[in-house]
Amino acid sequence: MRRSSPRALLCYLLISAVAVNLAGLVLQRTVCRATGQLQDKLPVAVPFLLLQDPTLLQVGKAGENGGPKAPPPGGADSQGPAQQEGGTGSDSTQLQPAPSPFHQVEPSYFDDALFIGDSRTEGLWEYGRLGAADYFCGSGMTVFNVFEQQSYVDSAGGRTDLLSLLAARTYGKVYLMLGINELGYDFDRLMERYQALLGEVRRLQPSAKVFLCGNLHVSREKVQRVQWLHPGNIENLNVHIAALADGQQVFYLDVNPEFCDGEGYLRPELTGDGTHPFAAIYQVWAQWLCKNGV
Repeated sequence: MRRSSPRALLCYLLISAVAVNLAGLVLQRTVCRATGQLQDKLPVAVPFLLLQDPTLLQVGKAGENGGPKAPPPGGADSQGPAQQEGGTGSDSTQLQPAPSPFHQVEPSYFDDALFIGDSRTEGLWEYGRLGAADYFCGSGMTVFNVFEQQSYVDSAGGRTDLLSLLAARTYGKVYLMLGINELGYDFDRLMERYQALLGEVRRLQPSAKVFLCGNLHVSREKVQRVQWLHPGNIENLNVHIAALADGQQVFYLDVNPEFCDGEGYLRPELTGDGTHPFAAIYQVWAQWLCKNGV
């Protein structure tokens, strides 16, 4: 038998090794493409290379059977629905402003209403009467004397005091328009008496919706004569009154944007004395109230 020379045997082994490695490289890349794990290093021996990384044998969908999982869509900064709450997500997840409780009503809405106020409420009674509402009002009426004053009230058929009226009738709405005549007094005492009035109204009319009306500002000319009626002072009073509203049983209304200029003064063409609107303006005021029923 003819024996192969050592040199021929060595060549045979080298050629076999190269062929095995090439076959291993092809097989490895086939497996890696299937699993998405391409590697750049060359294999020395295919069986040992495959056993070094068991994940190469898991030829399935990414993420199944413990395999590598695909990243979430949208990149690393994307947020799930729970993380988008209050953020910059879609319109469906953005917080929407609460709807206004105010809406258009007919004059008959005020049939069970009571208006309590000073001379400007008296102007509404005379020139902008709404439905069959009652008006307890008078020139110079304040939170300090409202319980001592008497006023003519239609449903009472004559003059009566406020506590008697509140005890005798049941109202669905009560409108309070007081405060401007009291601005010359101590502010803390003013607000203390205002809150006492509100408390009595709620005690005697527990089912009624209460509307706290911001005090109407005065004209620039009026402020020049009576400086404590400056828009800043009236607005400060109105802000404190507005803070008493809860948006459920007690509401705040402010007609000033309808009648005042950009600096907060009552527009001069709407008033003759700088304080009280003309008769036709009271009708506009009444129409505005009809746009703000609850």
